[in-house]
Amino acid sequence: MSKVVAPGSELKSAGRLNIGLLLIALAILLVVIKPYLPEFLIRLPALLVVPFADAINFLFFFIKDDLGFIHVTRAIAGGVESLLDVTANLLYGKRRWPRIGPIPWTTIALTAGCIGYALGGWRLALLGAGTFCWAALMGQWKWTMETMSVIVVAVPVAVLIGLLLGVAAWRSTRFEKVISPLLNVAQSLPHFAYMIPVVVFIGVGPKSGAIVTIIFAVPPMVRMTLLGLRKVPPEVVESGQMCGSTKWQLLRKVRIPTARTELLVGVNQVIMQSLAMVVLASFIGMPGLGQKLLQLLQSLK
Repeated sequence: MSKVVAPGSELKSAGRLNIGLLLIALAILLVVIKPYLPEFLIRLPALLVVPFADAINFLFFFIKDDLGFIHVTRAIAGGVESLLDVTANLLYGKRRWPRIGPIPWTTIALTAGCIGYALGGWRLALLGAGTFCWAALMGQWKWTMETMSVIVVAVPVAVLIGLLLGVAAWRSTRFEKVISPLLNVAQSLPHFAYMIPVVVFIGVGPKSGAIVTIIFAVPPMVRMTLLGLRKVPPEVVESGQMCGSTKWQLLRKVRIPTARTELLVGVNQVIMQSLAMVVLASFIGMPGLGQKLLQLLQSLK
């Protein structure tokens, strides 16, 4: 079958092409006649530069101090720090509750092997256990456990937040329209851009590193949750309704299990994003392998 072309579409495409070629020609012309151009067309005068940075700083400090939002962020940071104290005590013996002391490295490696075997068989078991054994043999155990103490907190929190936001966006079109541009901006920002507001509202240290890691890892989980819930076949939902399921039961026992593939991809992305950010967070006082890497870079080793 021949493709039907809408009337006037070819003319519009030709018009766009001509405009594009005209703009390219104009840009080339400006480069050629650069020696004859006035100074303000080559470099923007300082008087015309918008003081955007000053406005952003004023907004940050207004929200932090005048509105008292810093008390909210410090309370959230306190809760995250409590979780970090537990994992830090269990993984590398930091003197915090529950004061059990560091778990033996053999136990952690064996646990990783058991989890790997349950999820993917012997190959994944050897990979999981072997990774921890390699970290111990290379003398990087304490640095690795400092990083792990943040990962085991940041990943579940990011997955939970992303799942809740994804479900909310799936249920409410208005909420999706609000959160979609925010997700687009969040996923296009440089890694270091996330650290600025966290440092302003929370400070530096492991809790700041954990929070910036959570913020950075949430967007892919939101998108994959939304995608997975939308791909649930209507027949599956109708079967659940015929069994007398309530809306909550449909969501928990029908929709979410059916969207398992997309949700697991979201969890995978959260883990990868967390591993990427937790290293860079060493710039704001995050301990672990990132801090070790930063020290080596500073000493040119």
